[in-house]
Amino acid sequence: MQTNSRENEAFVYSLKLLGISARSRKVLGEKLEAKGFPSAVVESTLARLEKTGFLDDKTLAAGLVNRYSVSTPSGRRRIDFEMKRRGVPAEIRREALESLTAEQERESALELARLKWQRLGRVEPQARRKRVYDFLLRRGFDHGTARHALAELKAGDQEEFNED
Repeated sequence: MQTNSRENEAFVYSLKLLGISARSRKVLGEKLEAKGFPSAVVESTLARLEKTGFLDDKTLAAGLVNRYSVSTPSGRRRIDFEMKRRGVPAEIRREALESLTAEQERESALELARLKWQRLGRVEPQARRKRVYDFLLRRGFDHGTARHALAELKAGDQEEFNED
């Protein structure tokens, strides 16, 4: 009867943690072990949570891709990093990133570049280009996508983009 009590305690604790924020199976397991629950109790609790739908790494990954591609536009690198940081397995990360097309990523980079370019209106053009490029890299866009966004900006605003 002792084990059943510990399993219920672990289940309730897990629900509290999941109520605060979504977590991966790996991270939740680590939290339960850190709380002192035996490995058998941790495994049975994780299985119960998955069976009831409270714990799903695929849903977590899809939510992170959506968040970092729409709400906080970012490139694949940053999205992958955030999923990895939250304990999402590599295979699930790859599957989730497949939903993000290269075109969507280029559009996000271009929109961010436009906004940043406008905010840096008083900075000289060469420094402005560098700052926009670096900003896109920090947001997780690869070099090619960042260069493409700057080329699109240049095509749209030839006068400000002329070399100094």
